[in-house]
Amino acid sequence: MKTFSGIFFLFLAAVAWGGTEDSQHFKEEWDQRDFRAMEKDLKDWRQNDPHDAEWFVAAGNFYYAKAREGAPLLSQSGQAGVVWCPPPATAPDPPAPNPAYFDRPLMTQAVTCWQAAIAAFPNRLNLPFKLAGLYQDCGDFEMQYSLLARALLYADKHRKTLEWEDGGDLPKPFPRLVPPLLEDAITYYLGGGGATNAERAHRLTRLDLTFFPNDPYAYNALAAYYSTREDWPRTLKYLLIAIQKAPKEGLFYFNIGNTLAAIGKEREARIFYRKAVRLGRNEPWAETAGKFLGKAAPSKVETE
Repeated sequence: MKTFSGIFFLFLAAVAWGGTEDSQHFKEEWDQRDFRAMEKDLKDWRQNDPHDAEWFVAAGNFYYAKAREGAPLLSQSGQAGVVWCPPPATAPDPPAPNPAYFDRPLMTQAVTCWQAAIAAFPNRLNLPFKLAGLYQDCGDFEMQYSLLARALLYADKHRKTLEWEDGGDLPKPFPRLVPPLLEDAITYYLGGGGATNAERAHRLTRLDLTFFPNDPYAYNALAAYYSTREDWPRTLKYLLIAIQKAPKEGLFYFNIGNTLAAIGKEREARIFYRKAVRLGRNEPWAETAGKFLGKAAPSKVETE
């Protein structure tokens, strides 16, 4: 199963430096998380080399990390991925998260710096995803969506020139790198509950499929969205597409079992639960499927 957790840490780890002495000092202090020393290094760096665009990348990292110091990581929903669609949104939307846990002025400074960094390095694909994560933390979905849409449109037209941290190569090919990053955001909103978050997840899923129409996990997310509307025919439709594109992903069989159970087809649901258990590798949903079948999920050795 593809996992989506931990991607936020990739964002914070994506620190780009220039080759100047000031930038190297900053890097050393970053490794030690010495914010006071980093702040001094940023000032010296800016004063000594005001035209070094790498400063904006490092400054954005600094302001974001400083603003989030000691705060929980809201960019992660705490789930290991889209395990199954949230229950139908019969309750009102949950209250918006209170962003007061972080230093708002520092977040604003991080936005300004990363916007400048994106303008200076349009081919560095990690930068818009970093800023999109900040917008998500701030509860600004429209800015998050707009930035991701523009970044993907640019990236799709310039695939051969795309870069990552430090201006280096992408860690994975473009079609393998980006979908999990989008799916992490989709999972965040699906896990938030309520109709508004479901619609946000739906928009991001459609954005994913616009550029990556073969992403099976996006079809799973579409099924999740339609389950919140109790639209079971569409839920099943998109899960079947997901299985066509990834026939060995037990998660999708588990979700079909859930859908069939929701509409009262318990016998048919058990067929798909059995398939999910056979394909599962000690995944939480495989264990759940095993319990639905009246027995524990087999061990990893038994399923191999």
